[in-house]
Amino acid sequence: MLFGRAQDIATAETCARVYAEQRGWLFVGVKRGKELSKDISEITDGVLQMAAKSALENGSGLVIYKDEITPDS
Repeated sequence: MLFGRAQDIATAETCARVYAEQRGWLFVGVKRGKELSKDISEITDGVLQMAAKSALENGSGLVIYKDEITPDS
């Protein structure tokens, strides 16, 4: 899961994709993008909250899951 910070969703998706590619990921594609609140306290999962915080502070954040995330999650 990627987090990217920008003025609009399309730019944020590009930033997140480039962030992952710069870290060695291949064939990175964004399947769903959405705007998130700057109030990351609403994110209850600690790992996701840290990635969101990284995006707010540094422009991007990345979470790697062992198993693929299902499309309906």
